[in-house]
Amino acid sequence: MALIEGIRKIRVTAELDDGSADGSAVAVESDMIQSMGIAPAYIDGVEVIQRGGDAVKGVFKEDDTFMGVNLTLNLAAVENAIKVLIAGGTIDGTKWIAPRDANEMPYPFRLEVWQIVLTESESESTQDGFMKHEFAYCKRGRLGSKDAAQQAFSNEQYTLEARTNKSDPSNIEGAWTHDEVAAIE
Repeated sequence: MALIEGIRKIRVTAELDDGSADGSAVAVESDMIQSMGIAPAYIDGVEVIQRGGDAVKGVFKEDDTFMGVNLTLNLAAVENAIKVLIAGGTIDGTKWIAPRDANEMPYPFRLEVWQIVLTESESESTQDGFMKHEFAYCKRGRLGSKDAAQQAFSNEQYTLEARTNKSDPSNIEGAWTHDEVAAIE
């Protein structure tokens, strides 16, 4: 798993069940992100070996299929609005309540991440814009391990899957895109 650090902001926006934009959704932003792990997810192609006599007559191998990426987000603080969008549940005042039924499970969501880009230097690197990562159609968000360290810090961890959304063949969107941008939008 690749670990991405130097993240300055994330934005989470709920989508409709089919992955299309929800016009009424309010994006939730956070600058409390510490790091993000990215692990590509593939379905391995099947391999069949045809034998005859005492020799291999043919080998047939399907191509592997890229499905998307599995992500791990580590946040420096508890943020209930982010927790509801990724893992579900409700907020009552300042209290987060875990999902109690299917109605409180999260919808698919879009995750945008801005990571700093540094210019190479022999003495000191300088910031040169951002790498914007965008993960469409994120699902199966789960709470990860909770780690309360010695000084009473309470870190949040989430695991989730970003997949290629094939529900609308006229508008198939990739699971992960990234591009250099000058500033955070």
